[in-house]
Amino acid sequence: MSEYELLDLFISKEAQMASQFAIYISTLSAYLVVAYLVGSKLSWIQLSAITALFAFGAGGQTYAIYLHGIHVREILDRKEQISALTPYEQGFATNLAPWIWAMTIGVVVSIYFMIHEKRRGAS
Repeated sequence: MSEYELLDLFISKEAQMASQFAIYISTLSAYLVVAYLVGSKLSWIQLSAITALFAFGAGGQTYAIYLHGIHVREILDRKEQISALTPYEQGFATNLAPWIWAMTIGVVVSIYFMIHEKRRGAS
């Protein structure tokens, strides 16, 4: 693969990751709005169903970004054999782990907030 093709693939993966992050933020925001507005009024079955959908949606986006990050690292390893990486390319894959952790923590904290709102309404 040429350097141009590798860079094109890198940019495509970067765009896919940005799109998936936007979906993650939308899913997280929707879940938090539901938790705040009606969390205390939901039955436990409704809460469980909404939480499962949220965990699948937001967790799936987090995992997809993680997998894209692994693929980007492979692309950059191949590009490095052709030419030196730019500082942006060097930092891109190495700075992915904090984002994945933050997204994972965001899912867990959001679920905690929903349960807290449910319990607050029950008391």
